[in-house]
This record gives sequence, structure tokens and C-alpha cells, in this order.
Amino acid sequence: MGETKTNQRLFSGKQVLGWLLSSLWLVAVFAGLAIVFTPSRYSVGTGWLLLTVAAVVFVATMDRWIKAFAGFIFLAALRAFSTIFIGHLPETPDKSIPIVNVNAIALTILFTASAWIILDLGERSLRLHHRLALLGFTCSLFWGMVDEPKTMLATIVGFALLAAVWGYAHFSERKPSPDPRHIDGDEPR
Repeated sequence: MGETKTNQRLFSGKQVLGWLLSSLWLVAVFAGLAIVFTPSRYSVGTGWLLLTVAAVVFVATMDRWIKAFAGFIFLAALRAFSTIFIGHLPETPDKSIPIVNVNAIALTILFTASAWIILDLGERSLRLHHRLALLGFTCSLFWGMVDEPKTMLATIVGFALLAAVWGYAHFSERKPSPDPRHIDGDEPR
């Protein structure tokens, strides 16, 4: 029984450390974006250095959090879905940023499909091209946050990267059938 409590405390400590490191990563990303894209007392090189370090950490640790990332993208889909009915971003009740219903529907579909693709990629062993596509998708999300008029374009670009790597994974990385008489899973004749 004492061993179980020790394991629970260790697991809890790992969770706290994971949340702390994830928060530090997010701070590095937002600080880098702020330094690069807004006037700052820090050099632009410092911002790009922060973004580069964050990108390397993102790609290197992707196996640990890929399924949780799909959940966050699904939450973005729910947020986009809510804008269909309220007509503006949920965090702007003064309606300072109106959203056209067609855009809200498109964002809902793109984020839902992206979450599904990310979840599917999380079920396999991630290769370098998977990791780079996920990095590109995430960069496009941050691009849409920095340049709001281009949010739709950024989301389409990010989804296109995911769709391309998913298509490649499903159509060219398929394992051949063990029986040469089987073609694309058909029963032998």
C-alpha cells in the first residue's frame, strides 16, 4: 500500500512537471511571436531564437503529447462551431470581431478534420515528415493568430499540410498484403 502512494506521488509529480514544461514552452512561443511581430526592446533575433528552440522541442517531444494536441484542435473546432450561432468570437462579447457564417462553418470543418488526422497520426510511429507537417500546421495556427485577417488562409494551409502527410501515410506507406493474390484487400479468386 505504501508503494502505491509513492507511485501516485511520483505520477503526480510527473504530471506537474509536464504541465510546467508545457507552460514554459507556450511562454517561449508567445514571447518569440511578440518579439518578432511587434515592436520590442529585444532584438528580432532573440524572438527567432525562442521560436527555433520551441520548434525543436515541439518536434522532439511530439510522441508524448500528440493525442492531447488533437483534443486541443477539437476544442478549436467547438469554438468555431459556436461562432456559427453567435456571429462573433466567444471572447469578444462586444462583437468587435464579427465572423461570417460561411467562414465559421469552414473553420469548424477544417479543425474537426485536422483533429481527426492528428489523432490518426498519433496512432502510428511518427516519422520526420509527419513531425514536420504537424509543425507546419501549428505554425499556421500561430500565423492565423498573429495576422487575424489571414486566419482562414492560415488554417487552409495548415490543413493542407496535414491532409498531404495523412494521404501519403495511408496510400504510400501501406504494408503489402502477405498473399500476392490479394490486391488492395480483395479476397482471392
